[in-house]
Amino acid sequence: MAMITASATLLSLRLPPCGQSADCVPATLSQELVFFTGIYLCTLGIGGAKAVLIAFGPEQLDGGGENERKASYFIWYYAVANVGMLTAGTLLVWVEDKVSWGFGYGLCASFVAVAVAVFAATAPMYRTLPPAPA
Repeated sequence: MAMITASATLLSLRLPPCGQSADCVPATLSQELVFFTGIYLCTLGIGGAKAVLIAFGPEQLDGGGENERKASYFIWYYAVANVGMLTAGTLLVWVEDKVSWGFGYGLCASFVAVAVAVFAATAPMYRTLPPAPA
């Protein structure tokens, strides 16, 4: 997310505005590399996180009523994911349109940084299971 934020905020990585003319300046190779590398890294991160969170979350639940707690986890997981998508599709798009792209991407990057910090801070509380023999 930081690379996309940089490509939206740093003048050296942004394209100049086209204005009224039809002759727009094409992107340089470095501008394209930073932008597309950021997009691809976000895609890999999202794909990896979704696959891991679906399995990692319910594994943390133990004790009585485990099936009900796991069902509750999946309900909350999908509810929060949908609220996040709704927020990204409305509020963040509005911020990027009315304020600036850099601020919108920076806001996303700050949310990711907070999530990583919370994940790392609570890591000692996670239940880890030894690998099962094949």
